[in-house]
Amino acid sequence: MENLTDFLAQVNALPGGPKSGRFTSAQAGLLAKHSTDVVQLYWQYLLTSAAMAQGWAT
Repeated sequence: MENLTDFLAQVNALPGGPKSGRFTSAQAGLLAKHSTDVVQLYWQYLLTSAAMAQGWAT
């Protein structure tokens, strides 16, 4: 898993990312606050479970 700094740099580089003006500084702050290992593991588990339920992963 990437470290938080690298992850945020990638998010900022995306079209529509926090640096594009689409998000307020408060929204960008929430993104940073919720980019913890626990949250990342939750999403990884959720997506993996969904893929397994649909037969995409074993």
